[in-house]
Amino acid sequence: MKKIFYRSGLTLLELSVAVALAVGIVGTSAVFFGRSMRAWRRTEDRLEHLFVIEKGFQSLAVDLRNGVVLSDQPFQGSAQEMAFSSSPKPDALVHIRYALQTLGDSQVLIRESQSVPLPPNKVDAVTAKVFPHLRSFALEYAYRPTEGSAQIQWRGVWQGQEGLPKLIRVHVETEDLRGGVLSDSRDLLIPSGVLGKPAQ
Repeated sequence: MKKIFYRSGLTLLELSVAVALAVGIVGTSAVFFGRSMRAWRRTEDRLEHLFVIEKGFQSLAVDLRNGVVLSDQPFQGSAQEMAFSSSPKPDALVHIRYALQTLGDSQVLIRESQSVPLPPNKVDAVTAKVFPHLRSFALEYAYRPTEGSAQIQWRGVWQGQEGLPKLIRVHVETEDLRGGVLSDSRDLLIPSGVLGKPAQ
């Protein structure tokens, strides 16, 4: 009787196929992982940028809601700048100015605030960036086109009016760190404000 010997193990061909499959699976997984990480970073950067924009709109809204009218400091507004007084607390008064400035190769909206009266050791206004990396920025103020009209007309300047504007439309277009463009537009309501009167 002949003895039959069985070899355990893989042939060279089987081993080559197994290695090729393993390399293919690992390679495909690495590509998908790399793409998902890039997408995650892009999404995280965009969310962080949206947070900065939202914070800027909140800063504008809070300052305007607390706005007060002073005879020696009336509200002044143009398409890219506005200055007014605000009272964040009953016993505090702050002069605030929002203005578009160019810093380096980009534009930013800055907020300057100065307490009135000035604290003993303070001379300069406090400056902060509100919207960084702006591509465009515009302010518009609500007017009533004719006396008694229910319609609103938007103008790029608040001029010859008494009081604060009732509505201010803010247009913002910013660029994130990866070159993506984000646009937003908000209408900010000032409860104590008035609609602009038509020119006489």
